[in-house]
Amino acid sequence: MKFRPAQIIIELVIALAVAMVAVVALIQSTTKSISNSTYSKSQTTANQLATEAVEWLRSEKNKSWPDFSVKDGTFCLNTLDWNTTGVCTTGEFKRDLVKSGDNLTVTVSWDEKGKIFSVKQDITFSRY
Repeated sequence: MKFRPAQIIIELVIALAVAMVAVVALIQSTTKSISNSTYSKSQTTANQLATEAVEWLRSEKNKSWPDFSVKDGTFCLNTLDWNTTGVCTTGEFKRDLVKSGDNLTVTVSWDEKGKIFSVKQDITFSRY
């Protein structure tokens, strides 16, 4: 068997290329996993905020149906009060309510890497 330096160099280059492909695939997989984890955490928080708003609305309805039933329009519920009308403009999570009669839609939205995501909960309240 003869010593062939060119063959060894070619084998090393091929081995390094295979190793680099494996490392790049591992890095991409890890990055995607972290991204999915971040999205899932944000989605869970948004669902909790929407549920909290629905429970607050239920308590407002139970306190005084006449006061509750006359409120219609769009409200920012970031602070869970009726004082901020219109769509929320500040906050990491924006919690909006659209109320039309007995039909309510709570939307919690957030920005993640320049993309807007949202969670919605539609509910209908009646007096009883």
